[in-house]
Amino acid sequence: MLASGVLQGILKKGGDSRLAQQYLARRWAHAQESHGKFNLHKYDLHVDHIHRNASVPVLYEQALCRTPADAHITSTGALAALSGKKTGRVPSEKRIVYEPSSANDVWWGPVNIKLPESSFMINRCRAIDFLNTKKELFVVDGYAGWDPKYRVKVRVICARPYHALFMRN
Repeated sequence: MLASGVLQGILKKGGDSRLAQQYLARRWAHAQESHGKFNLHKYDLHVDHIHRNASVPVLYEQALCRTPADAHITSTGALAALSGKKTGRVPSEKRIVYEPSSANDVWWGPVNIKLPESSFMINRCRAIDFLNTKKELFVVDGYAGWDPKYRVKVRVICARPYHALFMRN
């Protein structure tokens, strides 16, 4: 397991045992939070193992252990991951649910395309079904916006550790 390798590396290099203890404490706290206390049932997700607000080192470790052929650390220290055939985002594929209370606040056009609520619900059900097939999920609790007066709480639920890492930034 990569964790024991990291720990051995800290200790072999004459590393501070406090650093090793901090590393173990973080991993233990993450493992405790991942098992049982937190669930996503209110979102109709029933997955037993949840990595909630995992630290960057844990997300790197998970990405490297799960898909070693698809993820690696670059010379600059960044995690590089191959995401398959559909890479990148295309502005012309962005959809926004059309609903009366916010309809006048959106600049509708070729970039902000109207999506009927019924289509959104079908896609939401498909996403929930997909996530329920996974053995574990990653959750990132964050904010949209910097100013506490205006920011909005956001919870991102994803199936891959590098998605969670991306969402932390």
